[in-house]
Amino acid sequence: MEKKKFCSVSARICRVGQVWILNRNHFLSPMTLLCDSEFREMEQKVELLSYVMDTDRWRWNEDGNKDFSIQSVKRLLQKNTELQQVGFVLKWVNWVPSKCNIMVWRAEMGRLAVKTELLKRNINVGSLQCNMCDWGDDSVVHLFTACFIAQEVWSAIGKWCRLSPIIAFEVKDLLQLYKEAEGGKWGKIIVHGIIVIACWFIWRARNESVFQEKKTTGRIIIANIKRMSFFWCKHRSKFKDLSWDNWLISPLYMLY
Repeated sequence: MEKKKFCSVSARICRVGQVWILNRNHFLSPMTLLCDSEFREMEQKVELLSYVMDTDRWRWNEDGNKDFSIQSVKRLLQKNTELQQVGFVLKWVNWVPSKCNIMVWRAEMGRLAVKTELLKRNINVGSLQCNMCDWGDDSVVHLFTACFIAQEVWSAIGKWCRLSPIIAFEVKDLLQLYKEAEGGKWGKIIVHGIIVIACWFIWRARNESVFQEKKTTGRIIIANIKRMSFFWCKHRSKFKDLSWDNWLISPLYMLY
């Protein structure tokens, strides 16, 4: 309805006494019935405006008309996210490389590119069958908890780290196993790191079976877990004098 699209509000609204009115002279005419109806509705709303002789200012209403702050924006975002509803926060392990921590973090959220997740994005993946065990769909839960190769790995890890028999129904269960580890604070840190590394090598074995058609076994994965966990713990933690022979017996031998 406006003739000049770059006009200002002050050029179209004027004050008559105590009432604000719209100036019709700057609008297109004749108006259609719909435009005329909308214009009258806008006139009624403009007349309800209250005028205060103060300087205009922006006001942040989220904190009850307080001034804007980054902290208030953060609180607003956190209020509407799922983070507070999940109730699980992944504990990262500093002596384990970031690539392993990130992979496990994504696995816990179900954000790995397994076949079932790719299918949700309309990506043709062919058969959904797990390439490692040829049984069950290739999903995050199956890969880390139900695949018989993964179960073989967790059975060996449980005995090696002196844990109770490992029974997991989701990735979150695996990432909380360290809480029952012996050896105090450092015992829990080392066991948690080994669990993260185990997840990393299971994921790596899965990718090799999918993209390189390379079959693997639980024994090979377990050997890689022990080898690389020893290397990373020796060079990325305070335990610089680790013994390989003792490590093979128990990764917590230095804490007893």
